[in-house]
Amino acid sequence: MERIFCMKKLLGRALCAVVCGGILAIAGNAGPVIPVSAAEGKVCNVNDYKGSGSVAIQNAINACPEGGTVYIPAGTYRMVTTVTLKSNITLKGDGDKTILEVNSLLSTGANMMKSSDPPVGLNNYGDENITLRDITFTGKRASGRTGSLLGLTKAQNVTIVNCTFKENPGITLGLGGCKNVLVKDCIFEDNGLTKPSKISSPALWVDRTMGTPAINITVEDSIFRNNNWSGCYFMPQGGKIARCTFINNGESSIYTNQYGSDIQYIDNYIDGARSSNISASGLETCASNVLIEGNLIKNSGNEGISLTNQKNVIVRNNMILNNGQEKEKFANAAGIMIYSLGLVENYYVPQDITITGNIIANRPGMEATQGAGVALWRHSAGEPVERLTISNNIFGEFPYGTVRFIGDKSMIIGSGYSFKGNKESQTVTMKTEEDFVKALNERIRKARETATTAKPGPSTTGAGTTMPGKTHPPAGSSPAAAGSSSVPTGSTAVSSGSAGTPDSSGTIAAGSTAGYSDTSANSVPADVAPEKGMKPWIITLLILLCGGAIGTGAVFIVKKRKNTPEPTDQQEP
Repeated sequence: MERIFCMKKLLGRALCAVVCGGILAIAGNAGPVIPVSAAEGKVCNVNDYKGSGSVAIQNAINACPEGGTVYIPAGTYRMVTTVTLKSNITLKGDGDKTILEVNSLLSTGANMMKSSDPPVGLNNYGDENITLRDITFTGKRASGRTGSLLGLTKAQNVTIVNCTFKENPGITLGLGGCKNVLVKDCIFEDNGLTKPSKISSPALWVDRTMGTPAINITVEDSIFRNNNWSGCYFMPQGGKIARCTFINNGESSIYTNQYGSDIQYIDNYIDGARSSNISASGLETCASNVLIEGNLIKNSGNEGISLTNQKNVIVRNNMILNNGQEKEKFANAAGIMIYSLGLVENYYVPQDITITGNIIANRPGMEATQGAGVALWRHSAGEPVERLTISNNIFGEFPYGTVRFIGDKSMIIGSGYSFKGNKESQTVTMKTEEDFVKALNERIRKARETATTAKPGPSTTGAGTTMPGKTHPPAGSSPAAAGSSSVPTGSTAVSSGSAGTPDSSGTIAAGSTAGYSDTSANSVPADVAPEKGMKPWIITLLILLCGGAIGTGAVFIVKKRKNTPEPTDQQEP
Protein backbone atom coordinates (compact mmCIF):
# COMPACT_ATOMS: atom_id res chain seq x y z
CA MET A 1 0.00 0.00 0.00
CA GLU A 2 2.62 2.47 1.04
CA ARG A 3 4.69 1.69 -2.01
CA ILE A 4 1.70 2.24 -4.35
CA PHE A 5 0.85 5.54 -2.65
CA CYS A 6 4.45 6.69 -3.01
CA MET A 7 4.41 5.82 -6.68
CA LYS A 8 1.22 7.84 -7.09
CA LYS A 9 2.85 10.81 -5.42
CA LEU A 10 5.86 10.54 -7.71
CA LEU A 11 3.64 10.31 -10.78
CA GLY A 12 1.69 13.33 -9.58
CA ARG A 13 4.85 15.34 -9.06
CA ALA A 14 6.17 14.31 -12.46
CA LEU A 15 2.93 15.36 -14.12
CA CYS A 16 3.05 18.68 -12.30
CA ALA A 17 6.63 19.22 -13.40
CA VAL A 18 5.80 18.46 -17.03
CA VAL A 19 2.78 20.79 -17.08
CA CYS A 20 4.46 23.63 -15.22
CA GLY A 21 7.68 23.17 -17.17
CA GLY A 22 5.78 23.51 -20.42
CA ILE A 23 4.04 26.65 -19.22
CA LEU A 24 7.25 28.20 -17.97
CA ALA A 25 8.96 27.32 -21.22
CA ILE A 26 6.20 29.16 -23.08
CA ALA A 27 6.41 32.08 -20.68
CA GLY A 28 10.19 32.22 -20.86
CA ASN A 29 10.08 34.83 -23.61
CA ALA A 30 7.94 37.18 -21.57
CA GLY A 31 10.56 39.69 -20.58
CA PRO A 32 14.21 40.60 -20.33
CA VAL A 33 16.76 38.84 -18.20
CA ILE A 34 20.36 39.75 -17.51
CA PRO A 35 22.37 38.20 -20.35
CA VAL A 36 25.33 36.30 -18.97
CA SER A 37 27.23 35.74 -22.24
CA ALA A 38 27.88 32.47 -23.96
CA ALA A 39 29.45 31.04 -20.84
CA GLU A 40 26.36 31.03 -18.64
CA GLY A 41 26.96 30.66 -14.98
CA LYS A 42 26.57 32.40 -11.66
CA VAL A 43 25.82 36.12 -11.75
CA CYS A 44 27.81 38.16 -9.22
CA ASN A 45 26.23 41.58 -8.73
CA VAL A 46 28.87 44.18 -7.84
CA ASN A 47 26.43 45.78 -5.38
CA ASP A 48 26.61 42.64 -3.25
CA TYR A 49 30.33 43.05 -2.54
CA LYS A 50 32.22 45.26 -0.12
CA GLY A 51 33.82 48.50 -1.17
CA SER A 52 32.90 50.97 -3.87
CA GLY A 53 33.99 51.59 -7.43
CA SER A 54 37.01 49.61 -8.53
CA VAL A 55 37.30 47.88 -5.14
CA ALA A 56 33.80 46.39 -5.34
CA ILE A 57 34.30 45.37 -8.98
CA GLN A 58 37.58 43.63 -8.12
CA ASN A 59 35.98 41.82 -5.16
CA ALA A 60 33.17 40.59 -7.44
CA ILE A 61 35.67 39.36 -10.03
CA ASN A 62 37.69 37.54 -7.38
CA ALA A 63 34.57 35.84 -6.03
CA CYS A 64 33.03 34.96 -9.40
CA PRO A 65 33.43 31.29 -10.32
CA GLU A 66 34.69 30.06 -13.66
CA GLY A 67 32.13 30.69 -16.40
CA GLY A 68 30.28 33.26 -14.30
CA THR A 69 29.24 36.85 -14.98
CA VAL A 70 30.12 39.96 -13.02
CA TYR A 71 27.12 42.26 -13.40
CA ILE A 72 27.87 45.98 -13.00
CA PRO A 73 24.50 47.74 -12.58
CA ALA A 74 23.76 51.25 -13.80
CA GLY A 75 25.80 53.88 -11.98
CA THR A 76 29.12 55.73 -12.03
CA TYR A 77 32.06 53.82 -10.57
CA ARG A 78 35.19 55.65 -9.44
CA MET A 79 38.25 53.67 -10.46
CA VAL A 80 40.92 54.43 -7.87
CA THR A 81 42.91 51.23 -8.45
CA THR A 82 43.58 49.02 -11.45
CA VAL A 83 41.03 46.22 -11.87
CA THR A 84 42.60 42.92 -12.94
CA LEU A 85 40.56 40.46 -14.98
CA LYS A 86 40.84 36.68 -15.02
CA SER A 87 40.06 33.81 -17.38
CA ASN A 88 36.59 32.41 -18.12
CA ILE A 89 34.59 35.41 -17.01
CA THR A 90 32.07 37.91 -18.39
CA LEU A 91 31.72 41.54 -17.32
CA LYS A 92 28.33 43.00 -18.18
CA GLY A 93 26.92 46.46 -17.53
CA ASP A 94 23.86 48.45 -18.56
CA GLY A 95 25.39 50.20 -21.56
CA ASP A 96 25.77 53.98 -21.30
CA LYS A 97 24.26 53.83 -17.81
CA THR A 98 27.20 51.83 -16.43
CA ILE A 99 30.16 54.23 -16.34
CA LEU A 100 33.65 53.34 -15.18
CA GLU A 101 35.61 56.56 -14.79
CA VAL A 102 39.23 57.30 -14.00
CA ASN A 103 39.78 58.81 -10.56
CA SER A 104 42.66 61.12 -9.69
CA LEU A 105 43.97 58.52 -7.25
CA LEU A 106 44.71 56.13 -10.13
CA SER A 107 48.31 56.49 -11.26
CA THR A 108 48.68 58.44 -14.51
CA GLY A 109 50.53 55.56 -16.16
CA ALA A 110 48.29 52.78 -14.86
CA ASN A 111 45.60 51.00 -16.85
CA MET A 112 42.10 51.39 -15.45
CA MET A 113 41.43 47.72 -16.23
CA LYS A 114 43.83 45.06 -17.45
CA SER A 115 44.35 41.37 -17.98
CA SER A 116 46.45 39.31 -15.60
CA ASP A 117 50.20 39.48 -16.07
CA PRO A 118 51.00 36.95 -18.84
CA PRO A 119 53.70 34.27 -18.61
CA VAL A 120 57.13 35.08 -20.01
CA GLY A 121 58.01 33.56 -23.36
CA LEU A 122 57.09 33.84 -27.01
CA ASN A 123 53.45 32.96 -27.78
CA ASN A 124 52.71 32.07 -24.16
CA TYR A 125 49.25 33.37 -23.36
CA GLY A 126 47.70 34.29 -20.05
CA ASP A 127 44.01 35.08 -19.59
CA GLU A 128 41.50 33.49 -21.94
CA ASN A 129 37.77 33.37 -22.64
CA ILE A 130 36.90 36.89 -21.51
CA THR A 131 33.79 38.85 -22.52
CA LEU A 132 33.13 42.53 -21.80
CA ARG A 133 29.86 44.06 -22.90
CA ASP A 134 27.57 47.03 -22.34
CA ILE A 135 30.08 49.15 -20.37
CA THR A 136 31.19 52.78 -20.77
CA PHE A 137 34.87 53.53 -19.99
CA THR A 138 35.97 57.14 -19.60
CA GLY A 139 39.27 58.81 -18.83
CA LYS A 140 37.53 62.13 -18.03
CA ARG A 141 40.34 63.85 -19.95
CA ALA A 142 42.55 63.48 -16.88
CA SER A 143 45.60 65.68 -17.40
CA GLY A 144 48.85 63.82 -18.01
CA ARG A 145 47.29 60.34 -18.21
CA THR A 146 49.14 57.82 -20.38
CA GLY A 147 47.57 54.57 -19.20
CA SER A 148 44.86 52.71 -21.11
CA LEU A 149 41.25 52.43 -20.09
CA LEU A 150 41.43 48.73 -20.96
CA GLY A 151 44.79 47.08 -21.58
CA LEU A 152 44.94 43.39 -22.54
CA THR A 153 48.31 41.69 -22.89
CA LYS A 154 48.71 38.25 -24.45
CA ALA A 155 45.09 37.36 -23.76
CA GLN A 156 43.17 35.08 -26.11
CA ASN A 157 39.56 34.38 -27.04
CA VAL A 158 38.24 37.81 -26.07
CA THR A 159 34.94 39.44 -27.06
CA ILE A 160 34.27 43.17 -26.50
CA VAL A 161 30.73 44.13 -27.51
CA ASN A 162 28.70 47.33 -27.19
CA CYS A 163 31.25 49.22 -25.10
CA THR A 164 32.17 52.90 -25.25
CA PHE A 165 35.71 54.21 -24.73
CA LYS A 166 36.03 57.96 -24.45
CA GLU A 167 38.01 60.95 -23.21
CA ASN A 168 41.28 59.19 -22.47
CA PRO A 169 44.50 61.08 -23.28
CA GLY A 170 46.53 57.88 -23.78
CA ILE A 171 45.83 54.70 -25.72
CA THR A 172 42.22 53.82 -24.99
CA LEU A 173 41.93 50.10 -25.76
CA GLY A 174 45.25 48.26 -26.03
CA LEU A 175 45.52 44.72 -27.44
CA GLY A 176 49.16 43.72 -27.15
CA GLY A 177 50.08 40.27 -28.43
CA CYS A 178 46.46 39.10 -28.12
CA LYS A 179 44.93 36.25 -30.11
CA ASN A 180 41.36 35.69 -31.34
CA VAL A 181 39.69 38.98 -30.40
CA LEU A 182 36.39 40.44 -31.57
CA VAL A 183 35.61 44.16 -31.05
CA LYS A 184 32.05 44.79 -32.19
CA ASP A 185 29.44 47.58 -31.90
CA CYS A 186 31.80 49.78 -29.87
CA ILE A 187 32.33 53.56 -29.83
CA PHE A 188 35.74 55.26 -29.53
CA GLU A 189 35.32 58.98 -29.07
CA ASP A 190 37.39 62.04 -28.05
CA ASN A 191 40.51 60.08 -27.13
CA GLY A 192 44.20 60.84 -27.58
CA LEU A 193 46.40 63.76 -26.72
CA THR A 194 44.91 67.08 -27.64
CA LYS A 195 48.15 68.33 -29.19
CA PRO A 196 50.61 66.56 -31.51
CA SER A 197 53.24 64.68 -29.55
CA LYS A 198 55.94 62.05 -30.03
CA ILE A 199 53.73 59.77 -27.93
CA SER A 200 51.36 57.81 -30.17
CA SER A 201 47.93 57.66 -28.58
CA PRO A 202 45.48 55.93 -30.94
CA ALA A 203 42.01 55.07 -29.71
CA LEU A 204 42.56 51.37 -30.51
CA TRP A 205 46.06 49.88 -30.52
CA VAL A 206 46.72 46.37 -31.86
CA ASP A 207 50.33 45.21 -32.09
CA ARG A 208 52.90 42.72 -30.93
CA THR A 209 54.31 42.78 -27.43
CA MET A 210 57.03 40.80 -25.68
CA GLY A 211 57.85 39.28 -29.08
CA THR A 212 54.33 37.83 -29.42
CA PRO A 213 52.30 39.08 -32.40
CA ALA A 214 48.63 39.98 -32.32
CA ILE A 215 46.77 37.23 -34.20
CA ASN A 216 43.27 37.10 -35.65
CA ILE A 217 41.83 40.44 -34.56
CA THR A 218 38.44 41.57 -35.91
CA VAL A 219 36.86 45.02 -35.52
CA GLU A 220 33.28 45.31 -36.80
CA ASP A 221 30.40 47.81 -36.82
CA SER A 222 32.20 50.28 -34.56
CA ILE A 223 32.55 54.08 -34.55
CA PHE A 224 35.80 56.05 -34.25
CA ARG A 225 35.00 59.73 -33.89
CA ASN A 226 36.99 62.87 -32.98
CA ASN A 227 40.07 61.03 -31.71
CA ASN A 228 42.97 63.46 -31.59
CA TRP A 229 45.76 61.09 -32.60
CA SER A 230 44.46 58.25 -34.74
CA GLY A 231 41.42 56.07 -34.86
CA CYS A 232 43.15 52.71 -34.99
CA TYR A 233 46.73 51.41 -35.06
CA PHE A 234 46.16 47.94 -36.50
CA MET A 235 49.14 45.57 -36.84
CA PRO A 236 47.92 41.99 -36.43
CA GLN A 237 48.87 38.85 -38.28
CA GLY A 238 45.42 38.01 -39.61
CA GLY A 239 42.83 40.71 -39.05
CA LYS A 240 39.84 42.59 -40.39
CA ILE A 241 38.21 46.00 -40.01
CA ALA A 242 34.71 45.88 -41.48
CA ARG A 243 31.69 48.20 -41.58
CA CYS A 244 33.27 50.73 -39.23
CA THR A 245 32.87 54.50 -39.29
CA PHE A 246 35.80 56.89 -38.91
CA ILE A 247 34.98 60.60 -38.62
CA ASN A 248 37.37 63.47 -37.97
CA ASN A 249 40.25 61.52 -36.47
CA GLY A 250 43.84 62.73 -36.29
CA GLU A 251 47.03 61.41 -37.88
CA SER A 252 45.31 58.55 -39.73
CA SER A 253 41.92 56.95 -39.49
CA ILE A 254 43.61 53.54 -39.83
CA TYR A 255 47.35 52.91 -39.71
CA THR A 256 49.07 49.54 -40.20
CA ASN A 257 52.84 49.14 -40.06
CA GLN A 258 55.12 46.57 -41.69
CA TYR A 259 54.53 43.97 -38.96
CA GLY A 260 50.91 43.50 -40.03
CA SER A 261 49.90 40.85 -42.55
CA ASP A 262 46.86 39.08 -43.98
CA ILE A 263 44.46 41.95 -43.34
CA GLN A 264 41.13 43.02 -44.82
CA TYR A 265 39.60 46.52 -44.76
CA ILE A 266 36.05 46.12 -46.04
CA ASP A 267 33.00 48.42 -46.29
CA ASN A 268 34.26 51.18 -44.01
CA TYR A 269 33.29 54.85 -44.04
CA ILE A 270 36.34 57.09 -43.55
CA ASP A 271 35.93 60.85 -43.45
CA GLY A 272 38.45 63.51 -42.59
CA ALA A 273 41.78 62.45 -41.10
CA ARG A 274 43.01 65.90 -40.05
CA SER A 275 46.41 65.66 -38.37
CA SER A 276 48.62 68.71 -38.29
CA ASN A 277 51.84 66.79 -37.78
CA ILE A 278 52.46 63.62 -39.79
CA SER A 279 50.35 61.88 -42.42
CA ALA A 280 46.64 62.80 -42.33
CA SER A 281 45.87 59.71 -44.41
CA GLY A 282 42.52 58.00 -44.49
CA LEU A 283 44.01 54.50 -44.62
CA GLU A 284 47.76 54.06 -44.32
CA THR A 285 49.38 50.63 -44.56
CA CYS A 286 52.79 49.00 -44.95
CA ALA A 287 51.51 45.45 -44.41
CA SER A 288 51.68 42.44 -46.71
CA ASN A 289 48.78 40.44 -48.14
CA VAL A 290 46.09 43.11 -47.86
CA LEU A 291 42.61 43.55 -49.32
CA ILE A 292 41.07 47.06 -49.34
CA GLU A 293 37.53 46.81 -50.71
CA GLY A 294 34.23 48.66 -50.74
CA ASN A 295 35.35 51.62 -48.61
CA LEU A 296 34.48 55.29 -48.93
CA ILE A 297 37.55 57.38 -48.11
CA LYS A 298 37.15 61.13 -48.39
CA ASN A 299 38.23 64.55 -47.15
CA SER A 300 41.57 63.49 -45.63
CA GLY A 301 44.29 66.10 -45.34
CA ASN A 302 46.72 64.09 -47.48
CA GLU A 303 46.18 60.80 -49.32
CA GLY A 304 43.04 58.76 -49.28
CA ILE A 305 45.05 55.52 -49.27
CA SER A 306 48.78 55.38 -48.60
CA LEU A 307 50.73 52.24 -49.60
CA THR A 308 54.35 52.12 -48.41
CA ASN A 309 56.68 49.32 -49.52
CA GLN A 310 53.55 47.28 -50.01
CA LYS A 311 53.65 43.60 -50.95
CA ASN A 312 50.69 41.74 -52.41
CA VAL A 313 47.80 44.18 -52.05
CA ILE A 314 44.47 44.61 -53.83
CA VAL A 315 42.65 47.97 -53.75
CA ARG A 316 39.27 47.20 -55.24
CA ASN A 317 35.84 48.83 -55.67
CA ASN A 318 36.44 51.79 -53.35
CA MET A 319 35.32 55.39 -53.69
CA ILE A 320 38.17 57.81 -53.01
CA LEU A 321 36.90 61.35 -53.02
CA ASN A 322 38.18 64.87 -52.28
CA ASN A 323 41.28 63.95 -50.32
CA GLY A 324 44.26 66.34 -50.11
CA GLN A 325 42.30 68.90 -48.10
CA GLU A 326 45.57 70.32 -46.70
CA LYS A 327 47.28 70.51 -50.07
CA GLU A 328 49.40 73.50 -49.04
CA LYS A 329 51.00 71.30 -46.40
CA PHE A 330 50.96 68.06 -48.43
CA ALA A 331 51.85 69.18 -51.93
CA ASN A 332 51.80 65.70 -53.44
CA ALA A 333 48.37 64.63 -52.18
CA ALA A 334 46.62 62.00 -54.27
CA GLY A 335 43.73 59.58 -54.08
CA ILE A 336 46.19 56.67 -53.76
CA MET A 337 49.91 57.19 -53.06
CA ILE A 338 52.49 54.41 -53.51
CA TYR A 339 55.77 54.98 -51.67
CA SER A 340 59.07 53.14 -52.04
CA LEU A 341 61.25 54.14 -49.10
CA GLY A 342 64.02 51.58 -48.98
CA LEU A 343 64.63 48.26 -47.31
CA VAL A 344 64.55 49.12 -43.64
CA GLU A 345 63.59 46.50 -41.03
CA ASN A 346 60.83 44.20 -42.27
CA TYR A 347 60.05 46.39 -45.25
CA TYR A 348 59.47 44.90 -48.68
CA VAL A 349 60.26 45.89 -52.22
CA PRO A 350 56.86 47.28 -53.33
CA GLN A 351 55.41 44.58 -55.54
CA ASP A 352 52.25 42.84 -56.76
CA ILE A 353 49.92 45.81 -56.34
CA THR A 354 46.50 45.78 -58.01
CA ILE A 355 44.27 48.87 -58.16
CA THR A 356 41.00 48.03 -59.89
CA GLY A 357 37.34 48.98 -60.09
CA ASN A 358 37.66 52.16 -58.00
CA ILE A 359 36.16 55.61 -58.45
CA ILE A 360 38.80 58.24 -57.72
CA ALA A 361 37.77 61.86 -58.13
CA ASN A 362 37.38 65.34 -56.77
CA ARG A 363 33.77 66.24 -56.09
CA PRO A 364 32.34 68.11 -59.07
CA GLY A 365 31.79 71.80 -58.47
CA MET A 366 34.30 71.94 -55.62
CA GLU A 367 37.94 72.99 -55.56
CA ALA A 368 40.24 70.21 -56.73
CA THR A 369 42.13 68.88 -53.73
CA GLN A 370 43.42 65.50 -54.90
CA GLY A 371 46.36 66.37 -57.15
CA ALA A 372 46.35 63.02 -58.93
CA GLY A 373 44.35 59.84 -59.04
CA VAL A 374 47.31 57.55 -58.31
CA ALA A 375 50.79 58.85 -57.53
CA LEU A 376 54.10 56.99 -57.17
CA TRP A 377 57.06 58.36 -55.25
CA ARG A 378 60.40 56.57 -54.95
CA HIS A 379 62.85 57.68 -52.28
CA SER A 380 66.52 57.64 -53.28
CA ALA A 381 67.03 54.44 -51.25
CA GLY A 382 63.88 52.77 -52.54
CA GLU A 383 63.41 50.10 -55.17
CA PRO A 384 61.28 50.30 -58.32
CA VAL A 385 57.71 49.09 -58.01
CA GLU A 386 57.37 45.60 -59.44
CA ARG A 387 54.17 44.29 -61.03
CA LEU A 388 51.75 47.17 -60.68
CA THR A 389 48.29 46.86 -62.30
CA ILE A 390 45.92 49.83 -62.57
CA SER A 391 42.77 48.68 -64.35
CA ASN A 392 39.07 49.41 -64.87
CA ASN A 393 38.97 52.47 -62.63
CA ILE A 394 36.93 55.62 -63.15
CA PHE A 395 39.05 58.75 -62.72
CA GLY A 396 38.00 62.35 -62.52
CA GLU A 397 40.18 65.16 -63.82
CA PHE A 398 43.28 66.01 -61.76
CA PRO A 399 45.83 68.85 -61.91
CA TYR A 400 48.68 66.31 -62.21
CA GLY A 401 46.89 63.68 -64.27
CA THR A 402 45.34 60.29 -63.67
CA VAL A 403 48.68 58.67 -62.76
CA ARG A 404 51.53 60.84 -61.54
CA PHE A 405 55.17 59.79 -61.30
CA ILE A 406 57.01 62.01 -58.84
CA GLY A 407 60.43 61.76 -60.46
CA ASP A 408 61.71 59.71 -63.38
CA LYS A 409 59.09 57.13 -64.43
CA SER A 410 61.76 54.70 -65.62
CA MET A 411 63.31 54.75 -62.13
CA ILE A 412 59.99 54.32 -60.34
CA ILE A 413 58.37 51.49 -62.33
CA GLY A 414 60.07 48.14 -62.81
CA SER A 415 58.68 45.14 -64.63
CA GLY A 416 55.06 44.20 -65.10
CA TYR A 417 53.38 47.63 -65.26
CA SER A 418 49.85 47.52 -66.71
CA PHE A 419 47.40 50.39 -67.25
CA LYS A 420 44.24 49.28 -69.06
CA GLY A 421 40.48 49.65 -69.12
CA ASN A 422 40.44 52.91 -67.14
CA LYS A 423 38.09 55.81 -67.86
CA GLU A 424 38.34 59.53 -67.29
CA SER A 425 35.00 61.11 -66.56
CA GLN A 426 33.40 64.19 -65.12
CA THR A 427 30.16 62.32 -64.48
CA VAL A 428 31.11 61.33 -60.93
CA THR A 429 28.05 63.01 -59.48
CA MET A 430 25.85 62.69 -56.44
CA LYS A 431 23.95 59.97 -58.32
CA THR A 432 27.16 57.96 -58.43
CA GLU A 433 27.50 58.35 -54.69
CA GLU A 434 23.91 57.25 -54.23
CA ASP A 435 24.64 54.05 -56.15
CA PHE A 436 27.55 53.43 -53.83
CA VAL A 437 25.30 54.07 -50.86
CA LYS A 438 22.71 51.53 -51.95
CA ALA A 439 25.31 48.83 -52.50
CA LEU A 440 27.01 49.44 -49.18
CA ASN A 441 23.79 49.52 -47.17
CA GLU A 442 22.68 46.25 -48.72
CA ARG A 443 25.93 44.58 -47.68
CA ILE A 444 25.63 46.01 -44.18
CA ARG A 445 22.04 44.76 -43.93
CA LYS A 446 23.00 41.25 -44.99
CA ALA A 447 25.95 41.18 -42.60
CA ARG A 448 23.77 42.20 -39.66
CA GLU A 449 21.15 39.62 -40.56
CA THR A 450 23.86 36.99 -40.53
CA ALA A 451 25.01 38.20 -37.12
CA THR A 452 21.56 37.51 -35.66
CA THR A 453 21.70 33.87 -36.63
CA ALA A 454 25.28 33.18 -35.62
CA LYS A 455 26.55 34.46 -32.27
CA PRO A 456 29.66 36.57 -32.69
CA GLY A 457 32.77 35.30 -31.03
CA PRO A 458 36.43 34.87 -31.77
CA SER A 459 37.50 31.96 -33.83
CA THR A 460 39.71 29.50 -32.07
CA THR A 461 41.23 28.06 -35.19
CA GLY A 462 44.29 30.28 -35.08
CA ALA A 463 45.95 32.71 -37.45
CA GLY A 464 44.45 33.28 -40.84
CA THR A 465 40.82 32.99 -39.73
CA THR A 466 38.19 35.32 -38.44
CA MET A 467 34.51 35.21 -37.54
CA PRO A 468 32.13 32.49 -38.72
CA GLY A 469 31.71 32.46 -42.49
CA LYS A 470 34.69 34.70 -43.20
CA THR A 471 38.34 33.95 -43.77
CA HIS A 472 41.40 36.14 -43.99
CA PRO A 473 43.89 35.50 -46.76
CA PRO A 474 46.15 32.72 -45.47
CA ALA A 475 49.75 33.68 -45.01
CA GLY A 476 51.64 33.74 -48.27
CA SER A 477 48.55 33.61 -50.47
CA SER A 478 46.97 36.18 -52.70
CA PRO A 479 44.35 38.37 -51.03
CA ALA A 480 42.28 38.16 -54.16
CA ALA A 481 41.37 34.59 -53.53
CA ALA A 482 40.25 35.18 -49.98
CA GLY A 483 38.49 38.42 -50.76
CA SER A 484 36.51 37.07 -53.64
CA SER A 485 34.97 34.40 -51.45
CA SER A 486 33.90 36.69 -48.62
CA VAL A 487 32.69 39.94 -50.23
CA PRO A 488 30.84 40.74 -53.43
CA THR A 489 33.22 42.12 -56.00
CA GLY A 490 30.89 43.31 -58.72
CA SER A 491 31.76 43.91 -62.34
CA THR A 492 32.12 47.69 -62.09
CA ALA A 493 33.20 50.21 -59.54
CA VAL A 494 29.66 51.41 -58.98
CA SER A 495 28.60 47.97 -57.77
CA SER A 496 30.66 48.31 -54.63
CA GLY A 497 31.63 51.17 -52.36
CA SER A 498 30.00 53.74 -50.19
CA ALA A 499 29.33 57.39 -49.65
CA GLY A 500 27.73 59.74 -47.22
CA THR A 501 27.36 59.56 -43.46
CA PRO A 502 25.60 56.88 -41.41
CA ASP A 503 22.28 57.96 -39.98
CA SER A 504 20.50 56.73 -36.86
CA SER A 505 19.54 53.49 -38.56
CA GLY A 506 23.15 52.63 -39.17
CA THR A 507 22.87 53.16 -42.91
CA ILE A 508 24.52 55.80 -45.08
CA ALA A 509 22.98 58.97 -46.41
CA ALA A 510 24.48 60.10 -49.71
CA GLY A 511 26.41 63.29 -49.86
CA SER A 512 26.27 64.16 -46.19
CA THR A 513 29.41 65.53 -44.62
CA ALA A 514 28.20 66.32 -41.12
CA GLY A 515 28.96 64.26 -38.05
CA TYR A 516 26.19 62.17 -36.61
CA SER A 517 24.88 60.77 -33.37
CA ASP A 518 24.37 57.17 -34.43
CA THR A 519 23.50 54.86 -31.56
CA SER A 520 23.12 51.72 -33.63
CA ALA A 521 26.67 50.65 -33.01
CA ASN A 522 26.10 50.95 -29.28
CA SER A 523 22.81 49.07 -29.05
CA VAL A 524 22.20 45.64 -27.59
CA PRO A 525 23.08 43.01 -30.19
CA ALA A 526 20.30 40.83 -31.43
CA ASP A 527 21.77 37.67 -29.96
CA VAL A 528 21.14 38.89 -26.39
CA ALA A 529 18.17 41.22 -26.88
CA PRO A 530 14.98 40.25 -25.01
CA GLU A 531 12.62 38.32 -27.25
CA LYS A 532 8.96 39.25 -27.59
CA GLY A 533 6.85 36.83 -25.65
CA MET A 534 3.44 36.28 -24.13
CA LYS A 535 1.48 39.00 -22.37
CA PRO A 536 1.84 38.95 -18.55
CA TRP A 537 -1.90 38.45 -17.99
CA ILE A 538 -1.86 35.34 -20.17
CA ILE A 539 1.06 33.92 -18.24
CA THR A 540 -0.71 34.61 -14.92
CA LEU A 541 -3.88 32.91 -16.16
CA LEU A 542 -1.95 29.85 -17.29
CA ILE A 543 -0.20 29.57 -13.95
CA LEU A 544 -3.55 29.83 -12.09
CA LEU A 545 -5.08 27.17 -14.33
CA CYS A 546 -2.06 24.96 -13.73
CA GLY A 547 -2.41 25.44 -9.98
CA GLY A 548 -6.14 24.64 -10.10
CA ALA A 549 -5.52 21.50 -12.09
CA ILE A 550 -2.89 20.35 -9.65
CA GLY A 551 -5.22 21.01 -6.68
CA THR A 552 -8.10 19.10 -8.31
CA GLY A 553 -5.77 16.20 -9.02
CA ALA A 554 -4.61 16.11 -5.42
CA VAL A 555 -8.23 16.02 -4.11
CA PHE A 556 -9.05 13.19 -6.51
CA ILE A 557 -6.05 11.17 -5.35
CA VAL A 558 -7.04 11.60 -1.67
CA LYS A 559 -10.66 10.56 -2.31
CA LYS A 560 -9.50 7.62 -4.37
CA ARG A 561 -7.22 6.51 -1.57
CA LYS A 562 -10.14 6.57 0.96
CA ASN A 563 -12.35 4.40 -1.28
CA THR A 564 -9.63 1.87 -2.07
CA PRO A 565 -9.46 -1.27 0.11
CA GLU A 566 -6.23 -1.99 1.90
CA PRO A 567 -4.18 -4.40 -0.17
CA THR A 568 -2.78 -7.59 1.23
CA ASP A 569 0.89 -8.39 1.29
CA GLN A 570 0.32 -10.82 -1.55
CA GLN A 571 -1.06 -8.01 -3.75
CA GLU A 572 2.13 -6.01 -3.53
CA PRO A 573 4.52 -6.58 -6.40
